[in-house]
Amino acid sequence: MESSADADTLLQRLAGWIREGERKLVLSSNVHAFNLAYELDWLRQLFEQAGAVRMDGAGIRWAAWLLGLKPPLACSSPAPS
Repeated sequence: MESSADADTLLQRLAGWIREGERKLVLSSNVHAFNLAYELDWLRQLFEQAGAVRMDGAGIRWAAWLLGLKPPLACSSPAPS
């Protein structure tokens, strides 16, 4: 289940782009895709160019929390608190 605050933020961002007529790449990714992006330059560049990347799974959020970073937007599981 997504955190409603993260889902609302993502939806507001998407709605803003639509209102402004902007075209953005929006991706959904999991920890496996991020591991691949670490190894594959083209995939890493795709993630870097995206307007938004939705996190599918708690692995990325847990890793960010453990490193003292702010967990990324929109995950299917709540971040540790």
